[in-house]
Amino acid sequence: LQHYVQVRKYFSHLQKAINSQETPPKSKHVRAIILETFTQKSSFFLYSVIPELQVPVNEVACWKFLIVLHKVLRNGYEEFPIIPGDLQINTKSLLDFVGRTPDNQFTLCICLMDYLEILLRFQETVFANVSKYHTLSSDARQCQLVSLVQCIQDCAALYDLTLKTLIQLHNVVSVEALAGHRQRFNAEYYQLRDFFQTANRSQYFRDLLKIPVLPEVSHTMKLFEGLAYLLKVVRLSSLVLVDNIVGFGCMPS
Repeated sequence: LQHYVQVRKYFSHLQKAINSQETPPKSKHVRAIILETFTQKSSFFLYSVIPELQVPVNEVACWKFLIVLHKVLRNGYEEFPIIPGDLQINTKSLLDFVGRTPDNQFTLCICLMDYLEILLRFQETVFANVSKYHTLSSDARQCQLVSLVQCIQDCAALYDLTLKTLIQLHNVVSVEALAGHRQRFNAEYYQLRDFFQTANRSQYFRDLLKIPVLPEVSHTMKLFEGLAYLLKVVRLSSLVLVDNIVGFGCMPS
């Protein structure tokens, strides 16, 4: 009986956070789901209720499920805490985990840039969708835009990790071999700078978190003028979420 009561309790939070209503779910329900992952030391329960929550057949419910899942991955129970969900890990710990051979670091840098590229494409899609449908209600717009809160946080962390890894790579790999890495990082830098500038122009995002501002500096040029200087200049400010953040999003049309 006690187990049944507990199951129904967190299922109620799941129902209220993940449904077909195009409004941001309340943070108290998402927080309860996150706490449940620590209680169960697993997030399996979140996947087990997918059919009951109409996730496979309702696009809004599916969108909200993915946003809640993203939040759980960032802040929920960690099976392998060496790489936390919020990607806040120092370079030494990361390199100790993946290995310090040039091949491993080379692959790691590619993976980080791949991940960052996916998030940059995602934010472009969300902004384009919101701009396309001018008739969206305020709740509907926020339901889409709020998904970018975690995107901003992850982009900032990935940028920092990529920069540190790329600098580390230049200590063990020739300049010529890393030309492609530098060109790709430089392109992603400008995309990320534009993303942060766009977000900073929105009062909605400014009310939710502190958005980093990337400096006006060409990484490709500065990288070899002084690696220590570059790391100091382009490091992002820490992100600070306000306590009253609400909701995690709905699906773009």
